[in-house]
This record gives sequence, structure tokens and C-alpha cells, in this order.
Amino acid sequence: MQNAGTYTLTTSPPTAPPPSVGLPDKAEHNKQKQTRSDPVGDKIELGRILPYPLDTSGRSQDKDSTVNQDTSCTDHPSSSNSVASAPFFHGTTPLFRRRRDVSEVCTLCTVHRVLLFRGEVFEWGVGADDWESKVAWEGHRCPSDCQIQWANHVAGYSTCTREQAEQFTRDFKARYGTYNLFTNNCHHFVNRLMNYLDSGCTVMPY
Repeated sequence: MQNAGTYTLTTSPPTAPPPSVGLPDKAEHNKQKQTRSDPVGDKIELGRILPYPLDTSGRSQDKDSTVNQDTSCTDHPSSSNSVASAPFFHGTTPLFRRRRDVSEVCTLCTVHRVLLFRGEVFEWGVGADDWESKVAWEGHRCPSDCQIQWANHVAGYSTCTREQAEQFTRDFKARYGTYNLFTNNCHHFVNRLMNYLDSGCTVMPY
């Protein structure tokens, strides 16, 4: 229901009502109800906007620009941070270049896999060459990074916040151990994060 304005009750004699405090006309109201632009340029339904503002500070464009050597590929999927239930997508990058109910992915594919959720790219097994020193990243890589080949279908939807996905990523190494090519690689990370998001961020995957 749209707020019709704020009034103050007084005991003084009646006066003329304040001007322009009513609802907009029906046509304008319906137009506003159909679509509304969010801060990242998506069209989202009114009523699905989250109660907290979009924080655009410190996003991927500001982090480690060496990862994003070419960010001109603007046909990447969209996952807004301002909707109640946001889609997530997985994508792959070449494995031997500089790094950077859900549809689970192969865990022994010879590509590096990442996940896009609420406008941010999440990945694991990066930052170093030796397994012991590899870490997880959130927001270092732009979604428009041309090295990423995004899947052409939505992997799932989640009502989780971006901050919950970021916290899962930061805690990943402590919870699941160091990187392992066969048992704890980037594909395992994506599957675990997708299942965590699918649970509404209430169940930690095995």
C-alpha cells in the first residue's frame, strides 16, 4: 500500500487540507507498480525491493584490476542486489591463465569456475600457485570480465543477502580446509555456495 502522506491532528478550527497529499492518479500508480529502476540499471518489480539500500562501495571494479584485463563483455547475466530473490549463475574461465535444488557442476572439469550472485563474482582457489596458500575471493573479478564464459541458464534463486554470500566465502577455507585439486577445488566451492544459497543461507553444505 502506498503512503498517502503524513498528517498532524490538532484541536484548532478546521482549515483547508494541505495541497497535493493524495495518491497519484490511477494511470501513474499502475505505471509505477509495473516497473522501477534499481541502482544497477535493472528493472525490478515494485514490492520485491529489499528494505536495505544498495551498497556500491568497494565493488569489483575497485579490486585487483589485474584480474579484469578486459571488461568490455557487457552481455553477462544480471543478478541484482535489490530484489528479494536474486538469481545466481555459474561461469568458467580458462584454467591456465592468470586467475582471478540447484544445477550442480562437474567437479573435475579443466576450467576455473566462478559464481555470480547479486552483482558480485565469487571464486575459490585463487591468489597463489601452491595449494596451501590459495584463497577465496568475492568481488575481485567484474561480471563483464571477458575471460568468463557464463552459463546460459539460471542455476537457482536465493533470498540470501550479498553479505551472507560474502561471509560464506571468507569462512570457506576455515570450514572446508585448504584447496585440493580433487576434493576441494573451485567446482566444489561453487556447488557448496549454490546449495547454501538455495537453502536460504540456513544450511551449511557438507
